[in-house]
Amino acid sequence: MKIVSYPNIVNLIEVINDPDTDHFYMVEYVEGKWDCEGVGPPGGLGEAIMRQYLRDIVSGLMYLHSHNIVHMDIKTQNLLVSRNGTVKIANFSVSQVFEVME
Repeated sequence: MKIVSYPNIVNLIEVINDPDTDHFYMVEYVEGKWDCEGVGPPGGLGEAIMRQYLRDIVSGLMYLHSHNIVHMDIKTQNLLVSRNGTVKIANFSVSQVFEVME
């Protein structure tokens, strides 16, 4: 994931391996907030904003799929909204990279 770079994908900064616990940690960062946690204006976000959010999500998924990556855990908790209003797909812990057979 460190080689993937796209406006609608949260960038992976570092992977830290802890040999003492046999765990590894993926460090991702986006300046913004977890937006889809039930907070928002009364009556919803509105059609124009939701259209933009949907375009961002589909664009990010199309980019991933074009690189043979399947996220496998798209849900509101894994969608972040940056300060400028761009939706970014996060949490690639269960994603898969597939090799294309020709």
